[in-house]
Amino acid sequence: MPMPTLAARARSSKRSGVSVMLASSNIAPVSIQPMSMLAPIPSSLSASGDKVKDDVLNVVPPQRAAAIAVQTELANADKRWCEVDLLTFESTQAKYVHVLGDAIKTSPLMRKSGHMANQHAKVCAAAVVDLLQARAPSQQALWSNACCSFINENEVIRSASVLTYSAARKRHQLVPGSEGISAGPSQQECIHAHDWASNIWSDMLS
Repeated sequence: MPMPTLAARARSSKRSGVSVMLASSNIAPVSIQPMSMLAPIPSSLSASGDKVKDDVLNVVPPQRAAAIAVQTELANADKRWCEVDLLTFESTQAKYVHVLGDAIKTSPLMRKSGHMANQHAKVCAAAVVDLLQARAPSQQALWSNACCSFINENEVIRSASVLTYSAARKRHQLVPGSEGISAGPSQQECIHAHDWASNIWSDMLS
């Protein structure tokens, strides 16, 4: 019997009265229909003067921080991302304002993922406690990350890494030996992915 998809589990997951909803304020709802019900797609798509012909087009819009970050001028890195102190996540544009998650300009090795945003929050919270006590934030923090990619309902490829902070370089670097990726898609990795999802939902929503 196939395991329920993460999306299905997320829609029904509730922790302490908080419902998990797979939605974004910047994305309009999409109606999913069987392929047999879909109208034929245009033979070409024009964007920025380019014409592309294919059977399936996956169009990714230009990426940047949310509109509120742009409107408040926190998106000070190419007017796209929020530049922050990578030890405290305090904005370089506005003192006492801390920005987390995909909105920030990251180090080259820092992935943009839900797991990493969870790590941002923990490191930031510890740094804020230090700042409130007039202490220098710790430079010994570790950021772990895991990404699970479903190849189908029962097989997953997983990658993981751990980062530390280099004060001399003012950026993150890999902890030696911490980076790994699945040899290939497998059902065992699918089990790990569901366990990972349950654990991080519990951590964030309980």
